[in-house]
Amino acid sequence: MRLAFPRLLVAPVLFALALILVLTTDPARAGEAITVEDGYAISAGEMAVAGAAYFTLRNSGSVDDRLIAVASDAARRVMLHASVAEGDVMRMVSRDEGLVLPAGETIVLEPGGNHIMLMGLTAPLAPGDTIKVALTFAQAGERVVEVAIVGPNAVVGQ
Repeated sequence: MRLAFPRLLVAPVLFALALILVLTTDPARAGEAITVEDGYAISAGEMAVAGAAYFTLRNSGSVDDRLIAVASDAARRVMLHASVAEGDVMRMVSRDEGLVLPAGETIVLEPGGNHIMLMGLTAPLAPGDTIKVALTFAQAGERVVEVAIVGPNAVVGQ
């Protein structure tokens, strides 16, 4: 009879643990922890067919997240890229696996590093205009942010 009593507790204890897990990893709560700041894209002129967008991503939560998709009506194709040095040459590579945003960390997307590539622009990126970019996170879901278009000589991030 001593073994029967603990078996009766197994189901309620497992349920309570599962409930705690669900409540502490709630996507809505994870979403509150992710902020997207300082978005900008640099104008490359009226004839440019591609551009790039940059942001500061902050995860103030206790759960890691991952940027898994990017989209914008400003371009036919939008991808997460990284600039990689190979010898004396910099080249861009697609980050198909996404970009991990660790809990409590800040990641800056910037020229020469991680960035959002806008290929096949639907209109020129003109200084003073804005575009919308949708960032989808595995835990936090989608964030649509407005990105300011700045001139090629603009000082940003200061």
